[in-house]
Formats: sequence, C-alpha cells, structure tokens
Amino acid sequence: MALVIDYHTHELPRLAPEPQRAFESGRGSDGAGLLRSIQMRLKNVIVRIEGGLGNQLFQYAAGRSLADRLECELLLDLRGLLQNRDRPFQLDLYRIRANIADDALLAHLPNWRPTRWGRLCTRLSQSAPAVFTYPMFWPRSFAFDPLFDEISKPVCLVGYWQSENYFAWNRLKLLQDIQLVSPDKTKLPILKKICNTRSVALHVRRGDYVTNAAAARFHGLCDVAYYQAAIADLQRKFSDIEVFVFSDDTIWARENLHLNSPIHYVESNPGIVTGK
Repeated sequence: MALVIDYHTHELPRLAPEPQRAFESGRGSDGAGLLRSIQMRLKNVIVRIEGGLGNQLFQYAAGRSLADRLECELLLDLRGLLQNRDRPFQLDLYRIRANIADDALLAHLPNWRPTRWGRLCTRLSQSAPAVFTYPMFWPRSFAFDPLFDEISKPVCLVGYWQSENYFAWNRLKLLQDIQLVSPDKTKLPILKKICNTRSVALHVRRGDYVTNAAAARFHGLCDVAYYQAAIADLQRKFSDIEVFVFSDDTIWARENLHLNSPIHYVESNPGIVTGK
C-alpha cells in the first residue's frame, strides 16, 4: 500500500470550537495555578502538534494510540503551529479521529516546555497516579520511553514520538485513520507505478536544513555519496529497483543525484517527472 500526498498550505483552524470539559479541577491562572495544575485530572488525551507532516503523523499516532488504550478522546494542541508559523496543519488531509483543543482548556495547562520540576512531576504522577496527578508527559529522549506504557490516566503529550513502539500495536486502526479525505486523482498514475514496480522511496530533504543555520548545525545534511551508497546497497539485493525521489528541492535532486537505476522525481504538482 502506498500513499501519495499532495503537499499544500492549509489554513490553521481557529482554536475556538465549542468548550470541552476536559478536566475536573485546576481552573485558574493565579498564584495557586501551579498547585492546581498538579491536581488537574484530564478527561481526554491531548497531544501537541508541531513541525511538518511527518512529525504531525508521529504525534497523532502516539496520541491516538494512548487515547485508544485509555478509551477516551484525543484533542490536538495546535499552539506550536500557531506560534512558529513555519509549517501548515496537514492532519486534516486524513480521516483522523481527533478534535482541536480549545483555548479555554489549554490556558490551564502548565507551560509545554519541559523543566526539571515538570519532569519530576511526570515521574511521580506515573509511579503513584492514585495520589499524585500531573497533566504533562515528555519522553526522556528521542528514543522510546518505556514509561509511556505505564501511563494510566489521560495526559498532555509533548514530544516527537519517533518510534513505532509507541503505536505499533494500534497499526490497523491508524492505517484507517490516515486514509486521505479527498485523494487527488491526478496522482493515480504515480501510485500505480509505485505499486507495480520494485519501488524505493528516496527522501531528499534540504529546505530549512540549508537556509536555517541552527537547523543545519543540529541536523546536518546528507551528501550525494550517502544516497548513492544507500541505492547501491539495495541494488546488490534487488537488481530491478526503481527510485522515486520525494524532495523539497527537486531541482537540486535532478542536478545532483546520479544513480544507476531508473529515477522518478515526484512533484506535488503536476505529478511525476521521469529521468535516468
């Protein structure tokens, strides 16, 4: 099965749907706000959404799977997208099971940025949920955090959740969730070609990794030799592969990728450019 996504900018929804009664206590933002946030008991899982579509899908998958395990609803916190304004909200392309969290609810949550005190509260909340409740949960690293499996009550998830261990058990439901609401029929030839060949999807990300110095320092860039070595390794195992290049800089990719396999450059519009 393959999905071809038409990337385009979406209007961020206003965070003002009907109010949701998502917690039992903890209202107020006065001097006692910290104590109230510690006592807050969420009724639904909330997950913070930020970054590009890949990050959003990971965040949704982790949040939805936790909500399914706890048998509650999932609410999306879009404040990160609204604050950064560097990525569009794109989960509305799919048939997701989630609603947007409203401002009134989010105003009572502690600051989303992790602190030592917040992490301590999170650990205490997971080890003694009957006597101590804290509404936030951050993973300890980019790797899988086993404490996630110990969450017994709804929390607000803040992180990237880039491990299938957070949601692998829920795979069948998630595959239904990420069906496109309105598939683009102009992409059907690409989808057919991907399904009918020994296809390899090659992702070449440049964009902010080139233009943003901080992102470049943190993430770095894969050079051409990296992609060539990866394809060569696959060619040793499969002689008939065809490479489908997905990139935010297809001009660079076409000028620099010289691979000894059929190459197809997938464009968001109009569709596909084929070359050698």
